Amino acid sequence: MKHTRLLTLFSIILLLLITGCSQDNDNVSETATAQPTEAEEETTADNDSNGSENTEESNDLYHEIGEPFVMTTYYSDADAEVTVNKVWTEPAQDHSEFVEQRVSSPDENTNVTFIDYTVTNLSDEEIGLPDLLPEYTAANTEVDVSYPENDQFADEFESFDYALEPNETLDLVGAVVTEKNDEYTSAFLWNITQDIPEVVFFTPQSEQESKIGIYEMGEPIYLLDYEDNGSLQVTIDDVSIEENPDLEQGNVDLSDMSALVLDITIENTIDEIQTIEQALPMPVVDGEAVIHTFNVNIDGNWIDLYDLEGKLEKGDSITGKAYISVEKDKIDDVQLYYFHPELLLFPDYSKVLNYNI
Repeated sequence: MKHTRLLTLFSIILLLLITGCSQDNDNVSETATAQPTEAEEETTADNDSNGSENTEESNDLYHEIGEPFVMTTYYSDADAEVTVNKVWTEPAQDHSEFVEQRVSSPDENTNVTFIDYTVTNLSDEEIGLPDLLPEYTAANTEVDVSYPENDQFADEFESFDYALEPNETLDLVGAVVTEKNDEYTSAFLWNITQDIPEVVFFTPQSEQESKIGIYEMGEPIYLLDYEDNGSLQVTIDDVSIEENPDLEQGNVDLSDMSALVLDITIENTIDEIQTIEQALPMPVVDGEAVIHTFNVNIDGNWIDLYDLEGKLEKGDSITGKAYISVEKDKIDDVQLYYFHPELLLFPDYSKVLNYNI
């Protein structure tokens, strides 16, 4: 799905991050108030936490639906209070004109995500509305608060010119075009220039198997959790170091590299094909991914991660050894992260194996 309007800064930085991580891996109202329908998937706050989630840390990383929070805006450098009242999705066919203007080829998985939220200017100066429009990570763009049609904004561009006066409160409803499973991984972000932005997940962490946080050896890690639509699950039972691994790596020189060896099990129950590579943790030093190569051995056979044997169909489960090779002088400092698939710029939102931390 290609959205016609991208958040340029986020996209460029994300491209640089992905390129850097993989450079050694070529082969290797009246504001409109939307009326709820039966198709809405309304999400409410749930403050319970369980599993591997660190409750105290999590409260510093994200906000719950219905929880007011204060943010400092980027352009205005002013304080505002934000409360997300509810989020939901509706079928694309109910909003065909809106969808067709933004997506080149909608399909059966396309839908529209809505957010109903309230903002209050707490400062003594105006705050431009662009400072208060959240980006929805699945769409990689800000929400459009001119849709559904309302008396406040005739179009999206008019909303960009709106300024919130001191002490003014504004109720907003915004929309973005998304896909069916996005609600399980995506979040609304304000001020993404911060190391830890203001984040509200569509599906609360308390309702997810794939919580961010620290996981123990032998504990299942859900990389993707689509609830009734399946999951991608990984279990790492042990990690060891091999100083001079005997690996086949084509044209890559491994003479200056050592390997972390993981006893790993991977299971896919999602309809869509997943890859073995995406189920391998990223080697990280001081919060940043380091140059690496991946090798996987299943039952004594080396797997070509970039061929058909590197793919996992629905119902596939494999157990074997994964070799993560990094420079010898970094091997003792490596930690193992699964970056959040839609918060790649923010390592604090990762699932982290309790190894070397």
